Amino acid sequence: GLGKTRMALALALAWGCRRILVALPKDLAGQWDQELEGLGVPSSFVNLTQGAKADRARRLQLLRPTRARADRPQVVVVNYEVLRDLQAEVDGYQADCFICDESWKIKNPTAKVTKAAIKLADKMRARNPRAKALALSGTPVGKDIGDLWAQLRLLGADAVDGLTYHSFLHRFANL
Repeated sequence: GLGKTRMALALALAWGCRRILVALPKDLAGQWDQELEGLGVPSSFVNLTQGAKADRARRLQLLRPTRARADRPQVVVVNYEVLRDLQAEVDGYQADCFICDESWKIKNPTAKVTKAAIKLADKMRARNPRAKALALSGTPVGKDIGDLWAQLRLLGADAVDGLTYHSFLHRFANL
């Protein structure tokens, strides 16, 4: 790989993040576990990419800040379907760092997963202005410049100069 996973984890830990949430395609969960272990930092890893929806919702509830350990960093991975379908439970985790791996999956501004990712990142920053968001992808723009808007917007409204999707297209795309 390109080292995106290890670099993202190293950044999150260097920023002092304790509650790290990663949205990813579920087949990448093992890679995140290995990279976290390879950093040699005492931490915990929770994989919520497998199992029934109700079970994942219960496990997310157990990870709420009042019930989870705070003495070491915790990395929770969810697949994009969990992010979309269990928005309230994922938000209840109250991450201080949100990482979207293969962020090209959140390119369509009308898709539920895109809306969920942006809403989660905005709520996280509203709770904690020092919270961080990262978008990781080797191929961020597929077909057109519009695919980039959601990934940038995940990083914050200022990353797209406060522009809506259509305003962004009007300003930057040759239509």
